[in-house]
Parts: sequence; C-alpha cells; structure tokens
Amino acid sequence: MSGIIGERDDEQNQAQPANQTVPVSTSEVSESPVVNSQEISSSSSQAKHSVAPAATQPRKPGRPRKSDTEKIEEIRATFIANAEQMRQVKYISLVEGKLLKDVLADAIRFYVSAWESENGKIKLPKSK
Repeated sequence: MSGIIGERDDEQNQAQPANQTVPVSTSEVSESPVVNSQEISSSSSQAKHSVAPAATQPRKPGRPRKSDTEKIEEIRATFIANAEQMRQVKYISLVEGKLLKDVLADAIRFYVSAWESENGKIKLPKSK
C-alpha cells in the first residue's frame, strides 16, 4: 500500500468478496461425514444451553440501572467549582471505580456529618 486511500495491495485485489460463493467440487462434498437428524437436533439443543447466563456477562457501560432497594431522591445541581479540585475528585472516582456523583455524595455526606457533630443535628422543614 502506498498510503493513498482507496489503493490496495495485489493480494487484496485478488481476494474474493465475502458475498460471492466459492464453487465446491463433488469430491469435497462426498468426503464430509454423514450426520443424521438426531445428532443435529441434540447438538443444537446443547448449543442453546451452553450460553452463559446474563448475570455472568459483563455489563455494558452507560447510565447506571436504578435498583428497587435504593429509592433516594436525587436532583440535578449546577455549581461553580475550582478546576483543579474537580480534576482531583474525577481522578479519585476513576481510581476507586466509582461514579463521580457517588464520590461527590460521599464527600457531601462526610461534610454534613462533621458539621452536625460540631453544631448539632440539622432540622429541616418538611418539603412540599
């Protein structure tokens, strides 16, 4: 390849495209072992059972699933923060393998707990 887009090596030009059929001689077909229908059905049923259950397969990245046990009310918040401190918090979340929102929730929970130990329990009015 010379580096120009669209050019191919000679080997690639001679290769057949995947959608074309390759002729097979009758001698190749006759040499293949004969399989009866019972063997085919038993092997296909084994293939169905050999698939790993969904619980053992790794989850795809993306939005976390909501669990039924955790019914915590969450809100979206926009705030201005020190850029270097945010980079540090993002690094902590990466190293610990946690979501950024979970690391921030831990930090807020720690701060509120420390504040309440010095100043007493916070008594909030009921929300509407």
